Amino acid sequence: MDKSWIFIKNRTLPQYLNGVEQFLTFAFSNPNVGVRIQCPCIKCNNVLWKTREEVKTDLLRRGIDSTYDRWIYHGESDSSSDDGTNASVHSDIGNDDASTFEMLHDLYRGIPTDSHEFDENNESSCEDPNAEAKIFYRLLKDAEQKLYPDCEKFSKLSFVMRLFQMKCLHGWSNTSFDSLLKLLSDVLPKGNVLPNSIYEVQKIIKGLGLDYVKIDACVNNCILYRKEYANLEQCPKCGEKRWMLTHWHGKIFDEKYPNFALDPRNVRFGLASDGFNPFGSMSNAYSMWPVILIPYNLPPWLCMKQSNLLLSLLIPGPKSPGMDIDVYLQPLVDDLKILWESGIETYDAFMKQNFFLRASLLWTINDFPAYGILSGWSTKGKLACPICHIHTCSIYLKHGRKQCYMGHRRFLEINHPYRRNKSSFDNTKEERLAPQALSGDDVLAQLNTSSIVLVDGNTKKRKRDAIRYDNWKKKSIFFELPYWRTLLLRHNLDVMHIEKNISESVIGTLLDIEGKTKDTLKSRLDLQEMKIKKPLHPIKSGNKYILPPASYTMSKTEKIQFCQLIKEVKFPDAYASNISRCVNVKEARIFGLKSHDHHVFFQRIFPLIIKGILPKDAYDPLVELSLFFSDLCAKELHAEKFLRTLKGYVRNKARPEGSIAEGYLAEECMTFCSKYLTDMETKQNRLDRNFDSSNIEPNGLSIFNRRGKPLVGGTWINLRTHEINQAHFYILQNCEEVRPWME
Repeated sequence: MDKSWIFIKNRTLPQYLNGVEQFLTFAFSNPNVGVRIQCPCIKCNNVLWKTREEVKTDLLRRGIDSTYDRWIYHGESDSSSDDGTNASVHSDIGNDDASTFEMLHDLYRGIPTDSHEFDENNESSCEDPNAEAKIFYRLLKDAEQKLYPDCEKFSKLSFVMRLFQMKCLHGWSNTSFDSLLKLLSDVLPKGNVLPNSIYEVQKIIKGLGLDYVKIDACVNNCILYRKEYANLEQCPKCGEKRWMLTHWHGKIFDEKYPNFALDPRNVRFGLASDGFNPFGSMSNAYSMWPVILIPYNLPPWLCMKQSNLLLSLLIPGPKSPGMDIDVYLQPLVDDLKILWESGIETYDAFMKQNFFLRASLLWTINDFPAYGILSGWSTKGKLACPICHIHTCSIYLKHGRKQCYMGHRRFLEINHPYRRNKSSFDNTKEERLAPQALSGDDVLAQLNTSSIVLVDGNTKKRKRDAIRYDNWKKKSIFFELPYWRTLLLRHNLDVMHIEKNISESVIGTLLDIEGKTKDTLKSRLDLQEMKIKKPLHPIKSGNKYILPPASYTMSKTEKIQFCQLIKEVKFPDAYASNISRCVNVKEARIFGLKSHDHHVFFQRIFPLIIKGILPKDAYDPLVELSLFFSDLCAKELHAEKFLRTLKGYVRNKARPEGSIAEGYLAEECMTFCSKYLTDMETKQNRLDRNFDSSNIEPNGLSIFNRRGKPLVGGTWINLRTHEINQAHFYILQNCEEVRPWME
């Protein structure tokens, strides 16, 4: 049968028209065919069932799928093709690939498996399926198609999914994955349907969640080109062109909202965002802002796992959006409104029923600069404290040229001894009460207050003349959420950032590291200006100043001893990075510590090391500070750092945002798929890197029945007498075999 017409582009030619009639005659000559057949046009793709006239219309209007040259859905047998090796070989779903079908049905629950069932139950079934159904039928087709004609193990979808799982698990680059696909295509038997590029693979598994929306933004951060601005060619606010020649791409809450709290399936989110450099090079100034949602419905040991962190937005660099971040948060806030007001229809696999899932945003978690960007209260200047707001107590340091905040004793209990201690602070007693934090209604009231000044004796309501007596720079977009103003705690500070900053300052001051120490000539002159800490005032000698040593000042020998002790510290596996690499003993310097390194250092190492070096009056407050952070932090440490993971996704340094979006979605997609892949290593089932072998020794005592695996090469030693006695006692106390002899 001549099938050359399927490759003709001009569908008005007689050859094409005759070919269509030939195909229809062949398809409807099958005695098992009714009034409808599967339409092979490019859009229907052998999924929808249509009448002869409907199929003819589609083939003339859209064209036939040129890869469909073996008409197996229309009566032609698998072996009837001339070459006998066509890729479109339909399987009977009886191969060893049940997990793939289970995954598809869980992912697209409610869509009929067979499009013919859809046809029989609905008289208007000639209508096109919705977009979700089309994706499902395309995936189902790939799941039914054998990898090659005689393959009994894998379908096209299951093999591609397993390959992509390995790529994500082992961090293969796109280039290496392309090379592997080409090699496998050449190695597999003739007629295989394995894609030969990562582009084709991503097209196949796009329906599993590997997709994202790219929204254009004004170059001046004015608007996003969406909704009413979707079709504009330039910004309506600043007039900048859209296209450029070069691309730049508890409880109180539950009481207030009982209907939301009634259903435990409703989700509570936390939102975290911070700027980071995706290139890992501080010489390249670049600030990219991921916006991450953390679902709090999961147990504490799961909600901060990387697989459960939701990258909802990725705001591109190279500059920080600053106070204009609300422009980029609009899509997320719109989704949060829908999730709060109406919810989205979701399937409950445990109850086996559909329900409308709702969600709320509880708070944000940031470092201090990001706190200001998201809340709208500027964290700079004399009113920098968002808790004290207009009652912030600050003074300007003349020599250091920065603000100093001294009113922290107001937050202590009224009878706390520090309130009466003048010499340790600013030579004053503190008798004031702590200021009241602003509620959501208070914030809105302040933001809605207009400030008017007199210009030439007249009242002018001009924006450029308005002055504020607070630090509000904007009204946060989160106030668009109906419940946001009622929250008691809207923004949180990330303790890890604060701990890192304090640890850096303490280390820099103790070791007198240039640029890091807080004990400088300017700070000593400011002490003198404030008339406090007289023993630390600088002594002028000619044209120079001599700084008297403080109790925390260490000699060169003590600094070297301090660094040497840090360099020799050993940690349990995966507890911390190799901090010894960040220590230069000879120069008495510590450098390059990450946030988690400071976390471990300041809480675990620092108090032990300084006890033998610093005097008691310097040692005691530093240890108390370390214990304070220990109390704040969780009991279990997680070495996993999400921003470091995002940096690892950057393969194309010219397009870091695209690389991160692709990498994150690939990981998210494969995290879902891995729950169904029990016959290969995935992130769900891979063993810990120090997992001892599960091989059980056939002989020997039960407490020693598993063969251990050393972390490094070992040596044989002879136990001392007391060690032998300890081992003997342990066996007597814990071994089941000797228990009868002990009774």
